[in-house]
Amino acid sequence: IYKFIRHVAGCPREASLPEKELYDLKEDPEETQNLADDLPDITLRMDKLLDEWCRETLKKADRSINPMVEQCGGSGLRFRLPIW
Repeated sequence: IYKFIRHVAGCPREASLPEKELYDLKEDPEETQNLADDLPDITLRMDKLLDEWCRETLKKADRSINPMVEQCGGSGLRFRLPIW
């Protein structure tokens, strides 16, 4: 069971964080080992799923700009993909 996080590019509050994080929640429930670089196929798949989800959600909401990106300047919001 993996957890994927993609931080919003250019978000000042997340400048020190990696762009993408991937954790194996079964083996690492404390999320101490970022596997994004070690498991590029899974990271890419999760990234694509997140892109697809964002596009579909924005379309349903009749929006062209993601509010998480709009608000990131002061809130440090992150994109999170539900467990896969």
